[in-house]
Amino acid sequence: MTSAPEFQSAEEISLVPRRRIQTRAQMRKTFGSDHLTGLADSIRSLRAEGGGISGTGILQPLTGHWETGAVRANGSIKPTAKVILDIGESRYLATELAGFGPDDVLPVVIKDHAPGIANLSQLIENIHRADVNPLETAQALSVYARENKLSMRALATQIGKPLHWVQPHLDLLRADPYALEILNNDPESVTIVQRISRVENEELRRLMVDLKLAGNAFRSFRELSKWQELPEKLQNELIKRTRAQLQETPEINWSQFWPVLRRLIAEAGMIQIMPQNNSDWQPLPDSFNEWAQKNSQNAPEKTVHTVSN
Repeated sequence: MTSAPEFQSAEEISLVPRRRIQTRAQMRKTFGSDHLTGLADSIRSLRAEGGGISGTGILQPLTGHWETGAVRANGSIKPTAKVILDIGESRYLATELAGFGPDDVLPVVIKDHAPGIANLSQLIENIHRADVNPLETAQALSVYARENKLSMRALATQIGKPLHWVQPHLDLLRADPYALEILNNDPESVTIVQRISRVENEELRRLMVDLKLAGNAFRSFRELSKWQELPEKLQNELIKRTRAQLQETPEINWSQFWPVLRRLIAEAGMIQIMPQNNSDWQPLPDSFNEWAQKNSQNAPEKTVHTVSN
């Protein structure tokens, strides 16, 4: 066990016993077990060799601030005062896996900042780490913006991210809880979750989530979302057919399956016309075969969705 010296001045590295470090409501509530195990192995190995800061096995100090009331009027620190951890929770948790006891010390830079600044430092650090759950990031962004009365643009500026990154993350707070399951498998799918959550038909939303979880590409979902414009009975039939196909083949061969769905739409007397980036469902003007034959020379396949066997 390494003994703890007296605490040093605020901007210097202090060696603080683990029992006097307190984690708070951190934004990172989930840590990958592989990440922590690997970090613990590294700390344990360095510590055995006497490496790291003051032989602790930790290369980068943690950052924290004194709890409220820790500093006496004369500037001395109360003997039972705790350091509230701002940055470095994964390192703190890894030391427990590495065999540190409550009296073993960790290197900490103890700062004297306002809570908002501490949260910003923590927020920026965690945003740029791969093991942060996007929903937790969204919650932290929302809390920080509310506490500091920031507009979305001001928030983006402070954290160094563009608006088109901030908006989808904040939208996660209003996302369909079922759609959020996608983030457990693919944390990079924030925009996909945002778009699926905008679909009003609950059964269609759930189908889209299940398709994504089964490994289907998102490019198929744009057309699926347009089913909302169809009559309810036809929507239900399309969803039913797609679910049956999903159960049979989780990763659907869409080049073969789309014609099946489009025939159902055509048989119901509807056709999808897609001029440029817009899409409107219109009644089928003639019998489908006559219409398709009449327009086959004038419309490229990519702009007119037709039915084929």
